[in-house]
Amino acid sequence: MFIAFFISLAISQCTVQLCDYASGIAQMKTEKISKVDALNILNKVDEYLGAYAFRDIAKNPPQPSGHDGYFPPYDMDAGIAEIQTYLDSQTDSVSFHDFYVKLIRLMGGPRDLHLSISMDSNVKHLVADYFVVNPIQFSLKGTKVYFSVPSTILGVDPEIIFGGSLISDLRAKAYNGDEVITINDINATQFIRDYAYKYFLLKNENGAVTYFQSAFVLHAYSDVPIDTADTTFKLSFSDNTEVSFNSYFFNEGGKNAKSPFTTAIETIKKFKKGVEERKKKDASRFEFKTLEPITNKLFQPKLKGANLYTHSLTDVISCGKRNVSGKDMNILTVNSFSPDNYTDFFTYAKLCGELFDTNTDPIVVFLPLNGGGYVDAEVYLYNLLSPNTDYNKRSVARINSSTEKVLRNGFGFDLIDPTTGTPYWTESDSTHVGAMGSWYDTPQTEMYGSVNFTHTIPSYLDSTNERYETKNIRKPNEIVVFSDHYCFSACSLLTKHLVDKKAAILVTYAGLPYSKYRTVGESPTAVIEDKQIHNGQETVLSSKGLTMGISFFPTLPLNKDDMIPNEYKVHEPDEYVPLETFSEDETTVDAFLEQAILIMKKHSENCEEGSVVKESKCTQNSVSEIWGTKCVNGIYSLDNCVFVECNSGYKSDGQTCVKNDTSECKSGEVSVDKLCSETTESELWGATCVNGKFDTTKCQFVKCQSGFTQTTENKCVKDEKCVDGTILQSDKCKNMKEGEIWSATCVDGVFDYEHCEFVGCKDGYKKEDTGFCVKDHNENVDSDTSHLSFIVVFSVLMIFLI
Repeated sequence: MFIAFFISLAISQCTVQLCDYASGIAQMKTEKISKVDALNILNKVDEYLGAYAFRDIAKNPPQPSGHDGYFPPYDMDAGIAEIQTYLDSQTDSVSFHDFYVKLIRLMGGPRDLHLSISMDSNVKHLVADYFVVNPIQFSLKGTKVYFSVPSTILGVDPEIIFGGSLISDLRAKAYNGDEVITINDINATQFIRDYAYKYFLLKNENGAVTYFQSAFVLHAYSDVPIDTADTTFKLSFSDNTEVSFNSYFFNEGGKNAKSPFTTAIETIKKFKKGVEERKKKDASRFEFKTLEPITNKLFQPKLKGANLYTHSLTDVISCGKRNVSGKDMNILTVNSFSPDNYTDFFTYAKLCGELFDTNTDPIVVFLPLNGGGYVDAEVYLYNLLSPNTDYNKRSVARINSSTEKVLRNGFGFDLIDPTTGTPYWTESDSTHVGAMGSWYDTPQTEMYGSVNFTHTIPSYLDSTNERYETKNIRKPNEIVVFSDHYCFSACSLLTKHLVDKKAAILVTYAGLPYSKYRTVGESPTAVIEDKQIHNGQETVLSSKGLTMGISFFPTLPLNKDDMIPNEYKVHEPDEYVPLETFSEDETTVDAFLEQAILIMKKHSENCEEGSVVKESKCTQNSVSEIWGTKCVNGIYSLDNCVFVECNSGYKSDGQTCVKNDTSECKSGEVSVDKLCSETTESELWGATCVNGKFDTTKCQFVKCQSGFTQTTENKCVKDEKCVDGTILQSDKCKNMKEGEIWSATCVDGVFDYEHCEFVGCKDGYKKEDTGFCVKDHNENVDSDTSHLSFIVVFSVLMIFLI
């Protein structure tokens, strides 16, 4: 009993900057809140959720045709009742950690990232200090899973966090390109899909996987609280070996006299301060955005191709011109609709519009991990790209006393009567005290099964009158928009309406390569904070440093007879490309542009009469046959589907495709093939043998092209020319082992990592007679982990005492 008590005490002492998961949870649980305060908070949360637009619909959401269960139902009333029961069972005080996590789970029930509860910096909470850290980033290529080890995590070498031995093993696996077959004895792809869908709460599985891939290495525990049971990972590889690791906690508030994380802590504080300042500065502006997450990207250098952009507002909007395969194209990258300074977006968007008007070349738009922002910014950009299809946004609000308060406190002043085109209210006061008007007092109701959704008459949301007058307006098939499925809020407002208006070619990438149901984005809904309900007059939440985000004003489809909010509409893309990630470097952008060229050719209005392109949407496609669309009268149409060829492993018998019993290759074999669309200037890909035939639709990475080197993150980067005879110490040396220092010599302008020379042992290691470098146990133990060593020694001593 004494030992059990000791261990319980030991794991609760997580006051340092790095600790195991159980210790971190135990430490967070030490913070208490009174039961009375917790009940008051829950009551206010319940009251404020009266303004939540989907509180009713979420109980029985409409399902897309052919995809029953796509939107899982969630009863928020039942969720609140469960927390009430939990609090009733407690004594005078409650663990703040447990209470907060239950609130997070409540908000996550409808899988709506707008709906949130977050912590401000004005009140100290232990939960806000902890970040979940993992040593690898997963990569999906077809049905196969690989991973890379980031060069830095929180700005330091991962060895500092996870130890040299584990990171050395993981780097070796990543460098060799070993495929991950299973994770925790589950098929690797299925595990990633299920883990992402469980914790990274987007409605579409592809969006969840994209979010997971961006945040798995590092994310705030307060944003995504992972259960302790889901923090141990056993990776099994294609060579029948295994590597295991556990998630760690980084404690921003932890103590360490010689901390390697000083810069990281300063970066986190600066980021949080910037978010809070933006909230205060533009509190009156309408926002369609999610919370801004902290990921490992925050601590990495912002590298962009030197010749990529002509105009750039970093991490917001950038544009330029590129020539790929002899074709000139305009490029536009929009990372966010939420700049530090509201007007900066319009300044740079205008510069981009002016650049695009210097030519008539196609425009290719990238929306990487775009979490939305100001609706005015989205309106401006939509009008710049497609002014001839501009539109008014119909929206409604749920009838409730909290909703009425939001409208009276300012939101309602910007609502337009669709019939008259004028505002409902015209008084100059910041608060409306008169009658609401018939648009609110005579509401409409729709039934979702047995659930009523009662809401205001549809209204238009007023937006900026500022416009850029585009001169060279492109045709819809001259604009290609790439979305990674994460595209959220204002971003999805853009993509969904481009789909509705058929104003551009929408293309998705990333997510699950095998998925058959994709979306261009999620949640085109205006979001509010709880203070817009009470106008700062109530402090039950704010006194505890808590803020609620609430989905308030959902947009409706363009079809005025359709009253189902776009939140519950799936807008499928026109195309999908098997490119996993977008990064702002020339090689990656050019790979996307190569795909854009092929897609624009497919969607050309003036295709060559009789030509045929493969089309996955032809209903005749089967496991044995590939069909495509034939160009008739200058267009490719699904009305003109024709047989193209037999699928891999099948041959024609003159009438149908039958199984080909003659194998030209062994299953799984890979052969370099120029027809692999993934092959680029830097990467060489090969076709995989499927059913006895090389299949160019299932390609795998083989190696880097000549003149390029594969990094530990499995990227091919251009070799830098070096002076012959130069010696470089490098971790890329082929035969290097843990604790060793090797050097490569420059030969013919390139460092030769295949034939390196041993230099010596790293600090903390010594060379034995065997020639190997082993850890020198006489070195001082790191201050962050010394307490763990003490615990182990003390525990062993206690066993002997017993």
